[in-house]
Amino acid sequence: FGPAVEVEYRSILLPLTEHAITDEMTVTALRLAAESGTKLIALYPIQVPLDRPLADPMAEESERAEHELREAAALGSQYGVSVITRIVRTRNVGEAIVDEARRRGSEIIVLGAEQRQRGGEKMFGRVIDYVLRNADCRVMVGTPALG
Repeated sequence: FGPAVEVEYRSILLPLTEHAITDEMTVTALRLAAESGTKLIALYPIQVPLDRPLADPMAEESERAEHELREAAALGSQYGVSVITRIVRTRNVGEAIVDEARRRGSEIIVLGAEQRQRGGEKMFGRVIDYVLRNADCRVMVGTPALG
């Protein structure tokens, strides 16, 4: 074992949802950003159903997104981290996350996930699976503690 390598990030992407695990991952991402002295991009993807136009206001979802992003920005100020907030309407949430990470040159995507059981195997959902398969950067996935 050699000395630990300290990783510093210049751009961290944090996709947000209303799930409780997202709160834990927000704190994790803010700590990483504070340690690296970098910015945090908080992204709230709104999935638009195929039967609605992408420009549909989706007022309830937009209001929820704005609330979550305001909370992330407020928490960021407590950590001394600049938080850039962005809402994106999309048909494919995983694709929107990967595209935003590429566009921003993010070195890491920090995600929270609820674990699912299928046939005794722990799995993530389609969004995280897509991000893990397609991201050009590191991906950190946090799950709630079992038990």
